[in-house]
Amino acid sequence: MLIHILILNILLLPVELLGAPALSESPAFYEKIVACKGHNQTAIYAGIAAYFKDQAALSDKDSATLFISHDKLRIYSQILGNLKKPVGEVTFDVRVDVKDEKFRLTIHDPWFTPLERDRYSKLVMSDDKAEQVEEENFKHRMSLFKKIEKQLQAYIDGAGQSIRERVINDELNITNW
Repeated sequence: MLIHILILNILLLPVELLGAPALSESPAFYEKIVACKGHNQTAIYAGIAAYFKDQAALSDKDSATLFISHDKLRIYSQILGNLKKPVGEVTFDVRVDVKDEKFRLTIHDPWFTPLERDRYSKLVMSDDKAEQVEEENFKHRMSLFKKIEKQLQAYIDGAGQSIRERVINDELNITNW
């Protein structure tokens, strides 16, 4: 029996040395491509970095063509007219791929955390109820899933437009003497 265990360990040792296979990147939840005609990659990247710095979002810079930010968004439910009630918060990763004259914003790995009332009737984040935003996790709460989806799309559309305007304004502020 001991010999079988030793042989099995010797056979499995090379598999352990190779390590686990790399996990494939999660599919994009939402994606938007924004055109910036006449602007090069470095100008667009500078506008993206400035935008996420102003938003106070955590960010990682992988290379000159890739920018990753970790952000969160409060989700609201409309009660009556313009009256809104917060129902939770979504945390997600924003990946920005930059090329000459365009960039692509993608949202990856969104997680929803509902808000609950504590004993003082204040809305606080629930610690143990975070769940990934996927249609199968929200089968019985499709209206909430649609609200999350709609507000994430509005976020990425607004971010794309703001970055594009920032890049154009930065170009107008530069004067050659």
